[in-house]
This record gives sequence, C-alpha cells and structure tokens, in this order.
Amino acid sequence: MLRRRLTYANVAATLALLFAMSGGAVAATHYLISSTRQISPKVLKQLRGGTGAKGPAGATGPAGPAGPAGAAGKAGIQGIEGPRGPSTAFQFARNEVGQLASNDTEETVGTLAVPAGTYVAYAKLYFNNESTTELAQVQCTLGNNQGANVDTSVLTAPMKNFFPGTVELDMQVWSLFPSAGDWTVKCEDNSGLVKGWWLKIDAIQVAALS
Repeated sequence: MLRRRLTYANVAATLALLFAMSGGAVAATHYLISSTRQISPKVLKQLRGGTGAKGPAGATGPAGPAGPAGAAGKAGIQGIEGPRGPSTAFQFARNEVGQLASNDTEETVGTLAVPAGTYVAYAKLYFNNESTTELAQVQCTLGNNQGANVDTSVLTAPMKNFFPGTVELDMQVWSLFPSAGDWTVKCEDNSGLVKGWWLKIDAIQVAALS
C-alpha cells in the first residue's frame, strides 16, 4: 500500500493546474462576442454573404390622417378689364297711362334713361276709345334727346262697343347716344276720347350698327 505524501512538487503542480483553469475562465469571459463591432469588417462581410433577390412589393398601407390646412396664398395681380359684352337691355313699363289731353299737342307718356352708347329701341302701347259712337285717332312718337331718329305711328281706335275699342301701337328706332340721355314716348289725341292703359319701352345697347 502506497502512502500519500505531501511534497513540494505535488503542491506546485496543483497550484499550476488551478491557475491554468482560472485563467481560461477569465479569458473565456473576456473574449465573449456580444456585438458585431467586435468582429473585423472583412470577416463580417464573409459571414453575411451576398445580397439576396428583391422581394415583391408589399400591400399599400391605409391613408394617413389629413394634415393641417396650409396658409392662404398671396392675392394675385388684378387682371385688365375685358371688352364690353355684346348687349345690355334697359326697360321702362307703365300700367296706367290715363286719359290723353285733347289740345292737339304732344304729351310725354313715358321716359327711359340710358347711358351713352348705341341703341335699338322699341315701344308698345295699348289704347282704348272711350266713346261708343265716334272713332278716335291717336298719334305717338318714339324718339330721344340725342339724335334726330324717331318713329311716329298714327292709329284709329274703333268705338268702344267693338271689342272693346282697343288698339295696339308699336314703334322701333335706333340711335347713337354720345352721352347719357332719354328715350321718350310722346302721344297726341285730337279727339279727347283716347285712354292709354299700358306702355313699355325697351332699349338694347349694342356694340355697333351696320
């Protein structure tokens, strides 16, 4: 039977073994790789390999919420005024003209004021003969205070018992107004039997007459 003996050689060997084991553990802990930054870029590139093929596009995501409204832009430059339109219409209407004077003088029964321009004007009147035994005659003129162009019409109104003694009088004329002026309708009744009950004056401003 061998006896165990504690010698210097045994102690030294044991200590050497312990130091070797503890040193390896320290080294293992010290050189543990916990980040790709601890690896050389050349080595890391080899480990990663080449770039793969591009995959298919993913589905379109839902629309995001609307953003806030932007600030108002600056006002644009005022444009130049365009040419005047082809026409402008003016009108005067009167439902009750009344009894015309019988003094053989023209009586103004309607006036339409218009600005400067070139016009085509129309006038329409209705008259009644208030007599049941006599014919009545009425004369009317459509004119203006800017030129000599006028239209004069003369009508004979039947007696009142003839459905019912009403006549319609129409006039038309054109004129150039160098400045603002009036279209007027004047009537004359030499019998004293005529009563007017409706009048309309229309004036249409046009670009030119030919």
